[in-house]
Amino acid sequence: MKKTNVMQSPIQRILFSALLAFGLGASPHWPLSADDQVPSNPATKDSSTAAGTNRAAETSKPKTDEALNNDAIIELVKLGLGEGLLVDKIKASPCNFDVSIGGLKSLKAAAVPDSVVSAMISASTKKDGGADAKAGDPNDPKSPHESGIYYYYEEVGGKPKLTKLEPAVYTQQKGGVAIFIQYGQTAQQKAVLHPAHAMLQSTSRKPVFYFYFENTASGLGETRNIATSPNEFVLAQMEFKDKDNLRTLVVGQVNAYTGAQWGPKDQSIRAFDFEKLAPGIYRVTTKQDLANGEYCLFYGGNAIFGTHTTTSGGKVYDFGVKGPPETEPAAAGHSQGNLKKKGAASK
Repeated sequence: MKKTNVMQSPIQRILFSALLAFGLGASPHWPLSADDQVPSNPATKDSSTAAGTNRAAETSKPKTDEALNNDAIIELVKLGLGEGLLVDKIKASPCNFDVSIGGLKSLKAAAVPDSVVSAMISASTKKDGGADAKAGDPNDPKSPHESGIYYYYEEVGGKPKLTKLEPAVYTQQKGGVAIFIQYGQTAQQKAVLHPAHAMLQSTSRKPVFYFYFENTASGLGETRNIATSPNEFVLAQMEFKDKDNLRTLVVGQVNAYTGAQWGPKDQSIRAFDFEKLAPGIYRVTTKQDLANGEYCLFYGGNAIFGTHTTTSGGKVYDFGVKGPPETEPAAAGHSQGNLKKKGAASK
């Protein structure tokens, strides 16, 4: 009898091909003939390989668009990265920092160096391809501000308001006759401002100011004559004369016996406190209530280096106080016995 191959039956070959197509049949003992084998699809195979390669590439590709935030900086500081490396990383990366007062306090508590915090603030104000970020609320002390001194107060309803003090330029006049200095007379150097009253008048006896410094380097290595802290400023009360429409402040005096003294008299100086909120940002408040009158803030380095003696004058940040009469402090408590009060007769 002729031996028959079990796979030669057309029906069997069709069934086996169907099983193979559904992944149920690939048995080495039942090989298909060349005519019955199911051809593979090269395009499908190539696309599957390419897809797998792309997925692997995407997985291994570094994430360059990951934005730095406060938590990331604090973590890097704890790892011991140097200040220079952190600043370079901030400059080279997209950033999403919280530089509000609360955010800055958290960074300070985590011992983040001031230079790194300064770089974070700079990065926050230079988003969108290096352009300056849109200004925030100009009346919010936490928002970025142009360097300068700002007067802070609250309007009706508790809404905050910040007003920048524009510097006023003063001229100078000398008092006394120089020829009689050798006989004990004192020649005074006075700064003179016009008009008799500053444009900004505070109704608060203890006005609040915010200082924003452009230069934040205040270490021992910083020797240039540039202010970096409110501690380098002096707050003084000025005399004013409505009749002559001017304000004056003694900024120096010369006497044959006592020598030369630069800066305002002790009787006119008013003390203040300040709190550092962030690199270059300070909150300043007077220690005592201020009497009604005219005042100015000026850089104390001018007195140290004798700038007050030049004929070109200098700059001060002036303001006045107009508080209710019933809250007027005692003159003796503020050493104001020799200062003219608003409305007093002037000779």
